[in-house]
Amino acid sequence: MLRLFTTAETKTRPDHPEPELRGRRYAVPFARVWEAVLFLLRGGISGWRLTHADEDAGEATGEVASPLTRQPHEVAVHIWLDPDGQTCLHVRCCKPTARRDLGASRRHVVAFLRSLDRRLGV
Repeated sequence: MLRLFTTAETKTRPDHPEPELRGRRYAVPFARVWEAVLFLLRGGISGWRLTHADEDAGEATGEVASPLTRQPHEVAVHIWLDPDGQTCLHVRCCKPTARRDLGASRRHVVAFLRSLDRRLGV
């Protein structure tokens, strides 16, 4: 699929047609997932920066600059426990100053989720 002309926003969802863009559901305690998310947003992934974190709300936000343009993308991570006690996570990334971003938002979300999976050992 040609992603060159994608919109400037990518977000995970449970029914996303691309498996790598489905949110995550971990059999890992909330606190461990939360700490891993903060680690990644605080620079655990090169070029990422944490801008806000609210553990009670399960929300963390940050910025990541595209290597080519150096223009920031906004990233929002939402974490919660489902009724079964599983830790769930969704990610949204957008470039607020553009209508298109040549697939950068998608790449940022995929990179974040892969890094998080590795960090958690899942």
